[in-house]
Amino acid sequence: MLLPNAISKPRSAGSVLRTILILFMIIAMVPISMPYAAHAENTAGTAVPKAITGSSTAPSTTTAPVSTTAPSSATAPASTTLPGTTVSTPEAQTAPNSMTTTPDASTIPENAGKPDAVTSDTTTTPEGATETSNPGAITTEPSTLGTAAPETIAAPPAASVDTEKIDTYIKESMENLHIPGVSIAIVKGDQLLYQNGYGLTGMGKESVTAQTPFVLGSVSKSFTALAVMQLVDQGKIDLEAPVQQYLPWFRVADEQASKQILVKHLLNQTSGLSTYDGRVSLAEGNQSLEQHIRSLSQIKLTKSVGTTYQYSNLNYDILGGIIEKVSGVSYEKYIEQHIYASLGMNHSFTSPDQAKNSGLASGYQPIFGLMLPTQQANHEATIPSGYLVSSVEDMSKYVMAQINKGKFGTKPLVSEQSAELMHAPSAHMWGNSYYGMGWTINKENGRIYHDGSTENTYSKMIIDGDYGIILLANSVDYIHMDAYDQISDGIIRIVHGEDGVAPVQVEYKRDFLIIDGIALAIVIYVIWSLGILIRWFAKFKPTVFRVTFNILSITVINAVLPLAVLYVIPKFLVPWPVIFLFHVGLGQFVYYASYTLLGIGAIKALFLIISMLKSKFTRKAPEQPAPKPADGAKKSERSERIKELLQL
Repeated sequence: MLLPNAISKPRSAGSVLRTILILFMIIAMVPISMPYAAHAENTAGTAVPKAITGSSTAPSTTTAPVSTTAPSSATAPASTTLPGTTVSTPEAQTAPNSMTTTPDASTIPENAGKPDAVTSDTTTTPEGATETSNPGAITTEPSTLGTAAPETIAAPPAASVDTEKIDTYIKESMENLHIPGVSIAIVKGDQLLYQNGYGLTGMGKESVTAQTPFVLGSVSKSFTALAVMQLVDQGKIDLEAPVQQYLPWFRVADEQASKQILVKHLLNQTSGLSTYDGRVSLAEGNQSLEQHIRSLSQIKLTKSVGTTYQYSNLNYDILGGIIEKVSGVSYEKYIEQHIYASLGMNHSFTSPDQAKNSGLASGYQPIFGLMLPTQQANHEATIPSGYLVSSVEDMSKYVMAQINKGKFGTKPLVSEQSAELMHAPSAHMWGNSYYGMGWTINKENGRIYHDGSTENTYSKMIIDGDYGIILLANSVDYIHMDAYDQISDGIIRIVHGEDGVAPVQVEYKRDFLIIDGIALAIVIYVIWSLGILIRWFAKFKPTVFRVTFNILSITVINAVLPLAVLYVIPKFLVPWPVIFLFHVGLGQFVYYASYTLLGIGAIKALFLIISMLKSKFTRKAPEQPAPKPADGAKKSERSERIKELLQL
């Protein structure tokens, strides 16, 4: 491992190492990645034909764009039936010229989202399945996923996309960010313009495709919001109702506040539950969803209910519990039956465990600079807020439905009113950004988006007018998260015809040299401290100066700094169990290095006390003035003094 010259000499003075230690303690909580020989092998990029059928079966062989060097055809895996699901397939889709702007929260009728605000409607699906109840409440006659598709109607010609430029941009960005695998999809209206996979799914050397499933992270929240709004359309959930109407046992620490939290507060992230407590839950997923929600009874709200935006995973976990109670089935089963099956999302799953046998992309994290595969923890209890699984092929259908006001083809997934309400700016976040229902709305540029990051995967979906972008990656690096976000922004710029869009760049080599170098300096300091400890005790001669210097040194380096790292930072930022999950390697190093420094400090303090008890260093008045030393003696005395200081 290469190290900067400034810290490559183990024989450096102890004071230099102590200075480096202080610097490390300030910035060591941030992980860094070493260069990774990223694979950017282009798999069969698919330029979608002009007509898209509503068949729930897998698409037939499609021709790759001329601009790529991928094979000329890519056959999707055969359609599969989700257990216990029935599906009616949509007709061919007609792309609108533009997306209707979502209304401001102030324009939403007061009764929007209430059961009596939506009238009943009855339609007939292409296969003859009857849909009765409120718009978006879909009841289908039993059918089998993968049955004959309805008649295909040609859609308007697809908009052109410079696929070669997109491929080059993605590959170079992956290499710069050391991402093992990425897949993307681009849609316009109800047309899939382009989808492709790049790199590898994991150590098995399998190529990423448009059908490769990835863990979505917080993009899952929009699915949870959609499920809630479907139940609103059916009259089963009232957005203005308190959570306790559906979960009578729901409690937080404040009994009165527990009664005041409404369903809409959860959707808009204004319940008063904190971001910190939402992070804590990331390490508490090894339980059932109901157990997780019941465990919130001691959680204290940090803001008054309904007043302030605070992004918290807990809000959407609670919504998952409401969905289970109201629908009578598990959250996972509801998503499978009413969203995945309805959209023909055949490569989507409700947990990573389900997806493992279907080519789930392995997640990667930077461990002391090496991008390595890591295992996700059990997140059974937090699936509604961040652990659904999907592919870009399936997500393109989902985003089409979002763009087209809740419809996929001619089939309504949710009512138009509910679709608009999900995209309406409701809670102010910062600047021009507002939170809706599982979506962030930027009032300045009109974009609607949400990203997601787990301990080792990343995702982002963007609606920009009638365009939709989906990006999935099988790695995450929290020191370069802004760079990950820039990838999808660059894709949008290319789609809109902008020239000169440069791939995303970061200073990976410089960053990992700094972090790894400081980490090595800490190891050297600890070894050096242990090595001289006994010798220091044997030769230490207490004086006022030496005792004072050592007390200050022990207090700052061996007490204040490690205690701040161990107790203060986790209290206000994120607890250690979550740090261990999301900062593998460096998190454990900082944790155990801090305890080691505390231990060394305790031993030094003990030795210092023993030395002081052995020697009485009261000052004695000199009997006669000492003779003035010669110049050579002065230099020798100064040299000895420096050596003594280095041994402190």
